[in-house]
Amino acid sequence: MTLLDRYATAVARRRRGPHPSLIGPQLFPAFTLVAAIVIGVLVTVLTVITGISIALRAPLSGLDLLGAISSGLAGVLSAALGAFGAVTLTFAIIERVVPAARLAPELTGVGAEPWDPDSLAGTPQQDPDRVRPWESIVAIVLLVAVILLFNVFPDVIGFHVFADGGWTVTPILTDAFFRWLPLLNLAWAAEILLHAWLLRTGRWSPLSRPASIAIKVLQLVVLVLLVTGPDIIGLTPELVVEGGDTDLETAGTVVLWIQRAVRFALALGILGTAVDIVKTGYHAVQQVVTAPGQRTVPGHSRR
Repeated sequence: MTLLDRYATAVARRRRGPHPSLIGPQLFPAFTLVAAIVIGVLVTVLTVITGISIALRAPLSGLDLLGAISSGLAGVLSAALGAFGAVTLTFAIIERVVPAARLAPELTGVGAEPWDPDSLAGTPQQDPDRVRPWESIVAIVLLVAVILLFNVFPDVIGFHVFADGGWTVTPILTDAFFRWLPLLNLAWAAEILLHAWLLRTGRWSPLSRPASIAIKVLQLVVLVLLVTGPDIIGLTPELVVEGGDTDLETAGTVVLWIQRAVRFALALGILGTAVDIVKTGYHAVQQVVTAPGQRTVPGHSRR
């Protein structure tokens, strides 16, 4: 690039300002990927929940069924738009906080290191301390969505019944869940800050891994309290009977299996969190005991 080209680029950059677009070209491919994943998963889950809610109720006439489906689709569309807004806001913040040059090679391939012929000698070992930006971005988006769901829209997690041309929602989360929600919010917020820091630095450090372990231990404690405590789902057989043409015995069986499924999901969360703690602890110890001079950068050989 000639001196004149550099001057023209600098003048154009000053006129456009530091952030001429909401999401720059470096992050836009990752934005579209994350938005597609988040919205796709959300729409699928809400569609299944809506279908189950309609199936549990009494046989509906053609008009009532059409109204139930249209209302359900409207709710799914509203949730999808909200998720899209959350993803857009998250990426707009990342665009202004994280240096674009750090994210470009990981997310778009622009500025990536040239091919090294020495790599033909064998597959290079992946650097365990290197942060994958897309993982932190997805984690931040999902954590923001979870915080909004349980703190702003908790009624979404309820028993939905379509009657008299409209939906009625009965919240089913009990006080046993909301008792520990402040601790969950603290853990989720701390994890968001951790991922934001990892995006900023691009690498795990001797301080970030212990911080991650502390956050996961807090999450593990809350999950254990939720599993061992009272039911966090307040769905009753009487409520199921009111929602459709179902006898009390069948409704009781449905409620029992739902409560078991919730506890099983929490148990899986405990297992996954414990595994993450062990893996993070292993990498933290490995990072401390391995001398910096013994580390190899992926794609490069030591000479």
